[in-house]
Amino acid sequence: MTTSNRDLLAKGLELVQQGGKTGERGAAHLFDLLWPKFVRDFQKWGQQIGVAEEIASDAMLKVLRGVQGLRDPIAFEKWANTVARNTFLSHIRDTQQEADHETTLDDDGWDYVINSAIDPSQSDPTTMICLNGQMEKFFRDHPERAQVIERCALDAWSLEDTSQALGRSMTATKEYLSQCRKRLMQYLQPCLE
Repeated sequence: MTTSNRDLLAKGLELVQQGGKTGERGAAHLFDLLWPKFVRDFQKWGQQIGVAEEIASDAMLKVLRGVQGLRDPIAFEKWANTVARNTFLSHIRDTQQEADHETTLDDDGWDYVINSAIDPSQSDPTTMICLNGQMEKFFRDHPERAQVIERCALDAWSLEDTSQALGRSMTATKEYLSQCRKRLMQYLQPCLE
């Protein structure tokens, strides 16, 4: 960061140390300075905007929880960047472990999921709000997968249509659809429990 940015960090740190409403303003100030940089870094490191924003938010929560007592803007900046990098690496590691443990759903498994899904007319409003929120998150985090599922559900794409749209073999398309459905269920499961 430039000297002027370090001055801005110093101002935010000073406000945080005062606590109360002033401290909250300082935390917001630090968030406004660092969060966009973290998002840009995570995008450069290969993450889509929605995922980059989510990781940056997690990193900022950790930074703001540990900011008390830090006064030197240079040391704070280095520490905050380390926290962001470690948060990013944890996300990558967790995502890789999740991918390593993924199981595929065959057609019978997917039929079970569909048949056990909640009927909107029978569910409570809280569950529906949860499901809608999770669907939005899925669409934001996995736009390509979401679009394929949407086309299959709403436009009744056949396996052949989907295969042609994706430019994949029929076998690869079946596997891809299975993984799409599994990912979607990971998002919806917390609402269904």
